[in-house]
Amino acid sequence: MERLTAALEASRSSNFNDRNNNRFSYRNLNSFFFNYWFFHQVVKPFDAARSAGASYADVAIRIPAARVLFVVALAGAVLSLLSSRGKLRPVLIAIGLYVATSIGGEVVGSVVQRFVVLPNEQARETPYMANNIAATLKAFGLDNVTERELTGDATLSAADIAANAATLTNVRLWDHQPLLDTFAQLQEIRPYYDFASVDNDRYTINGEYRQVMLSARELNSQALSNRTWINEHLTFTHGYGLTLGPVNQVTNEGLPMLFVKDLPPVSTADLVVTEPRLYFGELSNDYVFVGTQAPEFDYPRGDDNVTSHYAGSGGVPVNSIWRKLLFALRFRSQQVLFSNDIVDTSRVLFHRRIDERLQQIAPFLRYEGDPYIVLTLWQSRKDFEAWIRSDAFVHGHAKSGTLPKEAYSGPNKLEIHEVIQDSSRPDLEQEPRGGAFKIH
Repeated sequence: MERLTAALEASRSSNFNDRNNNRFSYRNLNSFFFNYWFFHQVVKPFDAARSAGASYADVAIRIPAARVLFVVALAGAVLSLLSSRGKLRPVLIAIGLYVATSIGGEVVGSVVQRFVVLPNEQARETPYMANNIAATLKAFGLDNVTERELTGDATLSAADIAANAATLTNVRLWDHQPLLDTFAQLQEIRPYYDFASVDNDRYTINGEYRQVMLSARELNSQALSNRTWINEHLTFTHGYGLTLGPVNQVTNEGLPMLFVKDLPPVSTADLVVTEPRLYFGELSNDYVFVGTQAPEFDYPRGDDNVTSHYAGSGGVPVNSIWRKLLFALRFRSQQVLFSNDIVDTSRVLFHRRIDERLQQIAPFLRYEGDPYIVLTLWQSRKDFEAWIRSDAFVHGHAKSGTLPKEAYSGPNKLEIHEVIQDSSRPDLEQEPRGGAFKIH
């Protein structure tokens, strides 16, 4: 009786193990089945393809191979479910076919890509690149654009010129890089000033809407002849002014005409620079202390220097010994702790490069790669907010990021402006149109 019981238990255990093995095989083959079903829905592009989407090798080899794997995995899953104890041969055959088809498909696909597609890639891939272009156009809503051929035979009349006078009088003649080099030769004035880039903007100048090219005169502390800690972090703290001129005018010498130039800034148009100090920019990548006992350099005048003291509220106050100690550790500089020029009214400005500063404010947003300076004309926040709510802002300056003149001296803010509003929701009308993130 004990031997019979043991035999029954062994038989039950064997049946249990076989069932578990079959279930294991079924589950794994079933997962392969769904894997290749999904592969048919979302095809991974061939590694050597020039664009997203199915390529020649995908359509000719990989997709047919995936279909075979689809059938093999499905058949293996069914056989695994239906096979009885001890009959694993069908399952093993299915697994073998699966492995052979998978490896063979990849090998053949690579061979076809190298020896069939690459020698005649343009002819082979053109239909698939056309599919990619068509899908991209549809994604951006450009698939219904009407194309018209312009022969250039139309006669330009005086009425056409008059109707488009604002455009024709603002056609840009200057190229950015040569103009940047010219600004550097004419307007840097001292080797520690740099123009990082030239940008385009539009202003109403002397009653006319004009396109201009402008560049900020930034301080490059690495170009200082005497790079002491005091010079780099207490004295030379900011750039000064900008250079601005029309896009399509030259002087008798062939040089660009300038509406705003020199140090201190001189304007030949109705553009007035009342606050020329630039504490933030594209080059300002080091910390400075402002509101200290040391005078801050503005610009040279003959053999003397014009200086000033920061009167704004930006930056972090350094009004205790503990803060001085923390910033000394932060900047790895013992001078921060022991300098007598840093007093209770002093403040420290850091993260001064605009792209770095924006990442600190809101790293979850994407920014354009080229910030540019704007000469603002608003004297009150009320006027500024009225402008950002205007149609002119929405249609012409939605990406400018313009701040009022007073922004240089206050805490930095990232203004968020709403330019698209759902007309089906009247409850949105009373919501504020913007918010702000603050950072020191």
